[in-house]
Amino acid sequence: SDTGSVESCIASSGGNAEVALQCISDNVQTVTTDLKSLAAGVDIFFLIFAASVMFFMQGGFAMLCAGCVQKKNVQNTIMKNLLDSC
Repeated sequence: SDTGSVESCIASSGGNAEVALQCISDNVQTVTTDLKSLAAGVDIFFLIFAASVMFFMQGGFAMLCAGCVQKKNVQNTIMKNLLDSC
């Protein structure tokens, strides 16, 4: 926890070391809980971001394949790539 919380715990303990340590321990547990929820949020964001990038890559690959075939086969190639992503 930050220095202000530690100082306020010491000041509010009235010289009792057990009370001060319990207050500091509570603050550390609060910070730990906040970090765990932050980590879960970052994990979810990364999962959504990676999925979005993958879908854009699939579209780019479809355009690459469409450019490599004759004009009459473009629709078939695009459909095949669309079904790949499904």
